[in-house]
Amino acid sequence: MQCGRGGCPPARGLEQPMAEPRVLMVSYWYPPAPGAGAHRAAGFARHLPSYGCEPLVLTTHSRRRLLARRRELPTVDEDGIRILRVADVCAPTDALGEYAGPPQPRPVAVVWKRLLFPDRFLLWGRRAVAVGRACIRSFRPNVVWTTFPPASAARAALTLAREHGLPLVVDFRDNWIGPGGYQPASAAALRRHRQLEAAIVGSARAVVTVSRLMWQDLSARCGAPGDLGRVIPNGFDAGRCAEIPPGIPAAASTRPTLAHIGSVLHRNRPDLFLAALRNLEADWPCRVRFVGNLSREYVAALGLSHRIDVVPTVPPERAWLETCKADALLLLVGDYVARWGHNAKVFEYLRSGRPILCVEETPDSNDAELLRRVAPRRVVFARLRDAASIGAGLRAVADLAAAHPARKLDVSAELLAYDRRALAGELAEVLRRAVGGDVKVAPDSGRSD
Repeated sequence: MQCGRGGCPPARGLEQPMAEPRVLMVSYWYPPAPGAGAHRAAGFARHLPSYGCEPLVLTTHSRRRLLARRRELPTVDEDGIRILRVADVCAPTDALGEYAGPPQPRPVAVVWKRLLFPDRFLLWGRRAVAVGRACIRSFRPNVVWTTFPPASAARAALTLAREHGLPLVVDFRDNWIGPGGYQPASAAALRRHRQLEAAIVGSARAVVTVSRLMWQDLSARCGAPGDLGRVIPNGFDAGRCAEIPPGIPAAASTRPTLAHIGSVLHRNRPDLFLAALRNLEADWPCRVRFVGNLSREYVAALGLSHRIDVVPTVPPERAWLETCKADALLLLVGDYVARWGHNAKVFEYLRSGRPILCVEETPDSNDAELLRRVAPRRVVFARLRDAASIGAGLRAVADLAAAHPARKLDVSAELLAYDRRALAGELAEVLRRAVGGDVKVAPDSGRSD
């Protein structure tokens, strides 16, 4: 069945869509997996019922070996969301992996990358389609939503939408080609990726991106009309960051702790930051603490283990506690994120009310614009490739932390515009219009996304 840009024609037996969206959400990344993609999908699913939408999530299972041969059945999570987990027998043990410096290509990985199209999630995607078919017969959704990356999840959603005549809404968290997506090894592979991207965008009833620039680039490349797209940025759950946890003392007046909370990703160039720290004088003005997937062995190899505390990845509730405990917070912004979106952690950083050191590879990033708009008096900026600038930034943020020892939530309207509950309301409107056959997506909110 071929689908045009306005969506897929109705299939027999599904001609009468329900008044409110019943949405099959196809997302490979979903909690307990870490990362911004997992929490974006979960945030939408958690809050969509507040706007009259009924979601069912089709995702993967973290315990792949245990459940690889069991029949997939829906479960209900703590928020009352039905989740159907499909085992990925090819998944690595650690979904995120430790960051141990710039990635080094392994010969075996290069060969597999050439053989598997569109990506290593290929087998999971095929199984997700099989399970999704049965799910559609029982759940009877009237719209399919998916989030990219990975491409295998988006292709699975496209297949299900085409087969069952359902409108498709596609969420782009990253560019298809580039550091957040794919870097094909040949012109032929690049051509196949571009064809799949165009097919998915061309079949979508609506396309959501995390930034305006990302939509403009996607629209121009795929020839998509401007009214097909909607910008819904990353955000945070204000309700889950509703208070400063009790018992946290005031900020230290001498040698405060500067903490980086959450995933350490190469595209934000932590290697450059750590290299700059090696060149600083012995007496740092801050204690530096990484809570996430930074490798202790890597830090030791750099000769920094006596100066940098490393804590493994923690659950979201503990991450919020660590954010609030910090005297100041470290935000690393690589060139890719600077141009195409926001670091997901920037929102909880702002919510905590603590001073922030923003170290940028490219000046005037999207994160810098947000920080200047929401909290200009508690942000210090430094250049990622300049050790002297980073040293000055450490001294300045230490002074800020000492001058602002009290801990107080940021409840400004500018920040709460990024509450995932509000963002889910924007997605609900997109889904409602898709179900109703309206190919024109509602206009963007007043944010500077």
